[in-house]
Amino acid sequence: MSAKEKFELIFDREIREMKSLVRFYRHIATGAEVLSMTNDDDNKVFGVCFRTPPSDSTGVAHILEHSVLCGSRKYPVKEPFVELVKGSLKTFLNAFTYPDKTCYPVASQNVQDFYNLIDVYLDAVFYPRLTPFVFQQEGWHYEMAEPDGALGIKGVVYNEMKGVYSSPDSLLMELSQQSLFPDTTYGLESGGDPKVIPTLTYERFKSFYESFYHPSNSRIYFYGNDDPDRRLEIIEEYLKDFSRAGVESSVLLQRRGTSPARIVRSFGVSGDEAAAGGLKGMITVNWLLPEATDAELNLAFRVLEYVLIGMPGSPLRRALIESRLGEDLAGTGLETELRQLYFSTGLKGILVENGGKVESLIFETLSALARDGIDPATVEAAVNTIEFRLRENNYGHFPQGLAVMLRSLSTWLYDADPLSLPAFEAPLGRVKENLKSAGFLEGLIREHFLENPHRTVVLLRPEVGLTERENEVETGRLETVKNSFSADEVRSVIENAKILEKMQSSPDSPEALATIPVLKVSDLDRRNKTIPMETWPLDGVRGFYHDLFTSGITYLDVGFNLRALPAEYLPYAPLFGRLLLEMGTEFQDFASLSQKISRKTGGIHPVMFTSTVMGDSVPATWLFLRAKSMTAQTGELADILAEVLGAVKLDNRERFRQIVLEEKARQERKIVPSGHQVINQRIRAHFSLADWVKELTDGISYFLFLGKLAERIDENWGAVLADLEKVRGLIAGRSLAVFNLTADRKDLQTIERAMPSILDSLPDRAAAEPEWQPALFPEFEGIIVPSQVNYVGKGANLYRAGYEAHGSSKVISGYLSSTWLWEKVRVQGGAYGGFCLFDRISGVFTFLSYRDPNLMKTLENFDGAAQFLRDADISDDEVAKAIVGAIGEIDSFMLPDMKGYVSMLRSFTGETDEIRQQMREQILGATVNDFRVFAEVLDQMNRDGIVKVLGSQTAIESALAERPGWLNTFRLL
Repeated sequence: MSAKEKFELIFDREIREMKSLVRFYRHIATGAEVLSMTNDDDNKVFGVCFRTPPSDSTGVAHILEHSVLCGSRKYPVKEPFVELVKGSLKTFLNAFTYPDKTCYPVASQNVQDFYNLIDVYLDAVFYPRLTPFVFQQEGWHYEMAEPDGALGIKGVVYNEMKGVYSSPDSLLMELSQQSLFPDTTYGLESGGDPKVIPTLTYERFKSFYESFYHPSNSRIYFYGNDDPDRRLEIIEEYLKDFSRAGVESSVLLQRRGTSPARIVRSFGVSGDEAAAGGLKGMITVNWLLPEATDAELNLAFRVLEYVLIGMPGSPLRRALIESRLGEDLAGTGLETELRQLYFSTGLKGILVENGGKVESLIFETLSALARDGIDPATVEAAVNTIEFRLRENNYGHFPQGLAVMLRSLSTWLYDADPLSLPAFEAPLGRVKENLKSAGFLEGLIREHFLENPHRTVVLLRPEVGLTERENEVETGRLETVKNSFSADEVRSVIENAKILEKMQSSPDSPEALATIPVLKVSDLDRRNKTIPMETWPLDGVRGFYHDLFTSGITYLDVGFNLRALPAEYLPYAPLFGRLLLEMGTEFQDFASLSQKISRKTGGIHPVMFTSTVMGDSVPATWLFLRAKSMTAQTGELADILAEVLGAVKLDNRERFRQIVLEEKARQERKIVPSGHQVINQRIRAHFSLADWVKELTDGISYFLFLGKLAERIDENWGAVLADLEKVRGLIAGRSLAVFNLTADRKDLQTIERAMPSILDSLPDRAAAEPEWQPALFPEFEGIIVPSQVNYVGKGANLYRAGYEAHGSSKVISGYLSSTWLWEKVRVQGGAYGGFCLFDRISGVFTFLSYRDPNLMKTLENFDGAAQFLRDADISDDEVAKAIVGAIGEIDSFMLPDMKGYVSMLRSFTGETDEIRQQMREQILGATVNDFRVFAEVLDQMNRDGIVKVLGSQTAIESALAERPGWLNTFRLL
């Protein structure tokens, strides 16, 4: 019997929206369901998903997600996942834990690599090695160095979730969801509450796996241009040894409440923030909505969400922002990935005593909309945007097939039609028909918001010293636990930690490593893929054109060279990009403008680009407006761009204040969750003029600038407005502009006919390039934030240390990240991540850790990398694997808009096709000797590198006690 005969075909459909032939199967023996989409997409996607509703907040589903990737029956190595990262051409490789499901997706453009990834993942989920030590490493375990030492807790997930709980925004989102689902799995913390994780036992961990990780509870997904029959053969190889099991994993519906609830919680802030008058809270109002499986209602609520808060001028967003009660919107908006939809919105940066006013304002605004009606143009804007997004299916580097998988699971997971949302035309068409009837959205507001008693208010209030007190409580709890141990139990904890560390530090055997399927270097393309680019002169303004198939979409980038700005004006640049689109013009206010953009285009958004240029001390520094529309709407897109470039009004002080406060809140929001990026940028600012500009426009310096600017708006608006006009006068001219077009050649003439309006909006003016003299901060910094984990970085410019640019550096930095740093910082150190980054254009190299319980130990591990490269027994197979991984990175998948954009950026940085080909050849020819040479330059970095730490006061003070005075400290939040 063939593999195909082992599956029952449930349906076979052509899905026009996805340009796919879709077959939906059920495995006869196990009941496993397979959704197989065949199309011409070269970026092939596979996923195996399980319904995994937890019954507590121990994070068991999350810990399992990590643990099943730590060795399996066929692949008995410590970290098959890492071995794949080292030597695969993957375009995506990860795993996700949701509140009710766990997903294991992979993607690759190479069919053999794709099948290799699938095999490792299937063996991992169905035959993992779930040993007690894997549980301890990925989940939690006690550690103690000596009998008289302090007792601590380590574990990758444990520290990851401490990082999550250090972010007030993350805490607010979790509390908002949980408040609506007190009786179901959604009322728990699937990722794990750090206070609860240590109650999880190994036995319960194993039991959870045995309960849910069975083919009968699986949903298996394929997408792309590989052989659809081969897919079934691959799956059958794993399913053939299982029989149907009665897995109880259903996700229960939350019973409707009869009265609203109010939840008040606290988050930690510093005394410095209180003294500065900065004690600001957050609030959300949250509603439970119908089931997500009704595709028509699902899409109707997506339209309503965009109407209410999706545009700068959306009525609910505008009412909240213009109230001056807060700084930026809070809440997730519409949540669509659970069985029941919910809606959450509010404000952050509020005075706690104003929480009631925010709640009242939300209901007053919704009541007015239900009573007076919604502007039809706002509805048109929402429908156009939602439909454009669904048709384009563009999520940047995120594979399109993976986005479709997650959309399918929104219904499939709950035993509904998996195609009801991917095949969106029919339900969206019904929504459009309903919108023709007066009062459709207004009726949704009345029924599901105003008259819905199942709602909650979550208020998050700041509390000075809370983080420190919680740390003290944790220390006290661990002291109590330690005091309860007998002498034998103390010895057991110490001995267990030693055994775990020994296992973690022991290398896999060559025989075990040989089981991992990898590509050979000879399998790789010797030539880079090139992107078509030709000059596109437009009435004296520089332009680039990329002839690529875009499905009838015009992608147009309009850029301005920021080299004309004196240094003191650089921090205004990212703000100026927003002002062009969000301040309004001489012809319409900002609400009408944002509405028009959403009605007539696929979107316009500002982007900053800054990079060192090969062979030049002057960096490339640009502000772009990235725009897209259907080709038939290119004329309207061009008219909008001409209007914002030629007629933006900058003199609305109140609107400018709103944008500055929003921008400040968004920058603050990312500091703790993305602390590794923050310190990486700040380190690099010392070594590269381009990175100094990035720090001024997207780093801590930018965040501090925004805080001072918010004060200046009230104190000296005239001076601020003069600065804005100065920026406009310096950069918005023809001599500094560039156009970048990505579109089908058949549409080129249509697009060119629309361009004169944009060109006419740009004045002719001469431009100078002032000299920038960086004003830098101390090289060694300890930046204190209310966090339970740290972000540690060390960096230097390797070219200044004598290293000569070579493509092998890409191979070596990837190898270091997936071996030494992974093992020492993540596996043994307990951090969520440890890696290194090398900018081959600037020469700046950084070591970084992410959600790290350590500080000094991590720096020791950074410094140990040089000796590791010098002494490690690096086999030819390991080098080959690292070469494959490096090629996979430079051959990463890009959609047409990104291809055109990246091609232009390469021309700015001097990365010609010849230089990139030389780099590829050096990567392909990398040898062990290159690793040894790199070790020598890292020796110098050990001596001369600079250090930045973003983390808790306790950790930074402890480091200063060990080495007094070496860090310059300041409190950021």
